[in-house]
Amino acid sequence: MERTPQQLGKWRKAKGGAGERELKKLIDSYGFTAERTQQFCGKGSDSADVRSNIPGLYIESKRYADDVHNKHTMIHSWLEQAKIDAKGKATPVVFVRSDRQEWFAYLYQNARVWDIVTDSVIVTDTVIVRIRAKDLLDALAKALQCPRCKSVMPERRFICEDCEEELKNGTTSCDSNI
Repeated sequence: MERTPQQLGKWRKAKGGAGERELKKLIDSYGFTAERTQQFCGKGSDSADVRSNIPGLYIESKRYADDVHNKHTMIHSWLEQAKIDAKGKATPVVFVRSDRQEWFAYLYQNARVWDIVTDSVIVTDTVIVRIRAKDLLDALAKALQCPRCKSVMPERRFICEDCEEELKNGTTSCDSNI
């Protein structure tokens, strides 16, 4: 039995919502905090699908069926839309998962393209990098980890605010690994 357009729309919306919840759990599992935005309620269409405390990222979540033939075109258009929505204030990252597959993150790599004719360098956003979402989140968690207590910091700092406060006060209630 074929689905009606209304049923198909509801199914896609449910699949997208499930994907956002899965991505939230994945981000949370690396020590960050994430939440679905008001966009899922029909409000704030310019907001990212998932908001997190990972500094500088604009996160979009996409789920799609395995049998999609124009996957690369879709990923490019999703990334372009995320770039527009981020308004230059954050790095757009599109987390994508197809049926029964793991999450991948797609983002632009600012690539230098040599123009042989004019011998000039052109900086473009046409190169798209694909990385396993787990690898990206792991690298971010390590880069944003407090070296003293190993907690994830929501911004780049030398040590987390709790450890900094303890050092100022001369207390050591933090479980320091140093």
